[in-house]
Amino acid sequence: MFYTIQGDNKLDIDSNGCNSNDPVFPNLKLNRTNNSGNLTGVYVFDNSGNYNISAQYGTHTITPILENPTYFTVTPASLVVNFPTDASPYNQDFCLVPNGVHNDLEITILPIEQARPGFDTGYKIIYRNKGNTELSGSVNLMFQDDVMDLVSANPTADNQVLNELSWNFSNLLPFESREITFTMNLNTPTDTPPLNGDDVLMFTATANPVSGDEMPEDNEFILNQTVVNSFDPNDKTCLGGEIITPEQVGKFVHYMIRFENTGTASAVNIVVKDDIDLAKYDVTTLIPLNGSHDFVTRIKEDNVVEFIFENINLPFDDANNDGYVLFKIKTLPSLVLGDTFSNDAEIYFDYNAPIITNDELTTVAENLSIEESILQTTVKIYPNPVSDELTIDSKGILETISIFDVNGRQLQTFVIGGSTNKSKININMLSKGVYFVSIKTETGIQISKIIKE
Repeated sequence: MFYTIQGDNKLDIDSNGCNSNDPVFPNLKLNRTNNSGNLTGVYVFDNSGNYNISAQYGTHTITPILENPTYFTVTPASLVVNFPTDASPYNQDFCLVPNGVHNDLEITILPIEQARPGFDTGYKIIYRNKGNTELSGSVNLMFQDDVMDLVSANPTADNQVLNELSWNFSNLLPFESREITFTMNLNTPTDTPPLNGDDVLMFTATANPVSGDEMPEDNEFILNQTVVNSFDPNDKTCLGGEIITPEQVGKFVHYMIRFENTGTASAVNIVVKDDIDLAKYDVTTLIPLNGSHDFVTRIKEDNVVEFIFENINLPFDDANNDGYVLFKIKTLPSLVLGDTFSNDAEIYFDYNAPIITNDELTTVAENLSIEESILQTTVKIYPNPVSDELTIDSKGILETISIFDVNGRQLQTFVIGGSTNKSKININMLSKGVYFVSIKTETGIQISKIIKE
């Protein structure tokens, strides 16, 4: 038999006690522990500030968990429920009161669609006030103007110059989020400069003011988006790209899981299931940030995260049949150079068998001390993973091919003679692991990651 614990939360920003006129604190986490103090579940308030916990017979302690616990005081600090002694449903609301003055903005960019040469691609900037004071400022976006053209932005940018857009905002309340959507038309392989599959687009968004912000590192977000030629509507992406540096270990990485109903009828309920590798990630730091539809989040069995989209009736027509969830999670601080961490997801549409996404792999590596201009040339590298012989096929004339390890050390260099655009190199002597290949042509440099089997 299952019992229910439920309620809502309010943020007392006017310091007169929590009431129905106060805003909610979205995505607040609740830990559930048993009599022995063992964690038995993690639950997250939805965007409407509501929670609902199913519990069995026994005593349960429910404790709110804040990302920044010094910013707010929560009442009650915890609650103890004993079933069946207590009636079900057990109702308990939480009131959060600002504690001191804490300015804290956060910004994220997410790609609504995959980037394909020649096509329009939609993006969303989400900025939110994580602090406890009302804030005004601006959002700045840097992009590669030479390989894309702005089609539209909503709201319209207040300022636009080469490679840069900016928007002003005012009166952003504590834990209020706002969104900016924009669409870019991407270059084709025949444009100048060309854009091809495996090129990487970089966007940088900044939420100002940075000065005085208590966590300035999340005032800037860099999206590294790999251009693709084929379209996979159900995928998982690490928004920071395929590499993090040792300085980024132990900090948040951002993941976006996209799903699309490709069936012949609406999908009533969708569950996105993500098994977190506890040897690489700290699951207690997971925070859901945004979704295409209303959803709830729960963590069970220590590491199984479920993002549950109930009764969304996702259509099957092309214009409205897709969705996504965005979350962040910290890697363990024990990761070292050369370590990799990967993550995939299972997507359940009603009672159908799950769709398994790609396994998104990220490597801890030093930034290579090479000037990287990956959009000036077109190079294909295959096979990848590779066991002995690697083929490099370029549209430009090949000059040199260099192999680096994850520490940025140059291991091998091949000087390519003659006017050739295709070469094969033997890497049989390399140990198994992750390496980087720098290909220099007459028009630029491309750096790609390979896996040696």
